[in-house]
Amino acid sequence: MKLKIILTALALWASPVIAQQQCVQYEPFRDSLISQGIGLVAEAQTIAPDGTPARIEIWRAPDNTWAMIGIINDQLACVLLSGTDYS
Repeated sequence: MKLKIILTALALWASPVIAQQQCVQYEPFRDSLISQGIGLVAEAQTIAPDGTPARIEIWRAPDNTWAMIGIINDQLACVLLSGTDYS
C-alpha cells in the first residue's frame, strides 16, 4: 500500500503530461522509496528503443505491493507496471 500511495502522490505532483506517463526524476524517486522502507528486489540492464542505456528495477513494499520501474540514463524513472501480492 505504501508504494501505491507514493506512486499516486508522484503522479499528482508531476505535470499533466508526465502524470499520464507516470515518469519522474530517478534519484528523488529512489530516495523516497528507500526512506519509506520500500526495497529494490531485482534489476536488469537493457537498452531503450532509441539505443539509450536503460535499466528495469522491481521494488517491493513491506505490504507486498510492488512496482516495475524503467530507468533511462539514470535520470528518468517511469512506472511500467505495479500490483499487489508480490511473491
